[in-house]
Amino acid sequence: MMGNNIRNSIHSFWKGKLKQAEAKDLLDKVENQQSDLQRQLKSEFGEQQEDQELLSSDQSYKLLQTIRSRAGIHGHVRKIYPYKWIAAAAVLVILGTFGTYFTLQNSNDYTTDAIHTLIASNKIYTVSSSYDTVRYVLCDGSTIVLSPHSTIRYDNEYGSANRQIELIGEGKFAVQRDSLLPFEVKANGFTTTALGTEFIVDGRKLANTTVHLLSGNVVIRSTNEARMRIRDTYLTVGEMLHIDETRKIMVREPAVKVKLDTQSEIVDQHISNSLTGQPKNLRFVRSDLTEIIRQVAQKFDTRIILDPAVPRNLTFTGEFSAHDDLATILNTICLVNDLQYINESANQVLIRLKNNIRAPEEETYEIK
Repeated sequence: MMGNNIRNSIHSFWKGKLKQAEAKDLLDKVENQQSDLQRQLKSEFGEQQEDQELLSSDQSYKLLQTIRSRAGIHGHVRKIYPYKWIAAAAVLVILGTFGTYFTLQNSNDYTTDAIHTLIASNKIYTVSSSYDTVRYVLCDGSTIVLSPHSTIRYDNEYGSANRQIELIGEGKFAVQRDSLLPFEVKANGFTTTALGTEFIVDGRKLANTTVHLLSGNVVIRSTNEARMRIRDTYLTVGEMLHIDETRKIMVREPAVKVKLDTQSEIVDQHISNSLTGQPKNLRFVRSDLTEIIRQVAQKFDTRIILDPAVPRNLTFTGEFSAHDDLATILNTICLVNDLQYINESANQVLIRLKNNIRAPEEETYEIK
């Protein structure tokens, strides 16, 4: 006969009165005596086949339905006679339920530990700029110059398992060559991938992304996060790619060919502007920095001073919209030439050499 202690413990379990330690002890007893219990159950139910105290049909049916419900099995069960096999099956389900219950409990504990371990090992580093540009050197020697109000993120496997950077805003990237680990920048759902090169990614506007290749080669691809799909696009030196997700268009701007008389082009542009009376884009082709500053200062009626330490042989190639503001133009010019500008007063700007270089362990915070 099955011991009264085990019977009572099983009854208490179904009533929810057993503590976890007591339920674990019951499971151990059931598992250790499984063979003996099965033989005793078979013999006991055989001897009591005619006993009127055995469960009635309705009682057996309700008991089995309760066991199935607690075991996570739904739906009604067809009644099968004789009743003794239903009762015996019910006890077997009880034994299985105990095992499943504690297995799930232990499994949940292990899963929780594994999740905590995974999160703890996946560290994300973030570097942000506020009102000034920031130059940041990565562990592989690659350099990033962030425009104001821009952010990059990368994980602790950068340089060993990947070279993936997430960009919010605008940044200029000078990439150390590594043929085994391509350098990848993701902005607004588009990736720019290179082995070793120099390029600018502008993702300050959520629906507009621009990539300007300064040297080497890059390929731009869309990811599942992008709001429009584009074909893989390879750029050569000097080319720019404009992606407008609002209008669902992609424009590839070829590199500007250098003309012999750059200054005459600038003069022609001023003449055209004065004749039409309409604002025109500012377009420069390897123009001297001093001449560019003069034009920008004239356009915005602002005094722009070049610090004496800034080399006077710097040039710039690019185009600005007639609607771009002064900050946008100065940010781009300074970004390309590793310069920075300071608003000394309401109508005076100073352009100087950049001197705030951050190492990977400085000025960063960690998200765990």
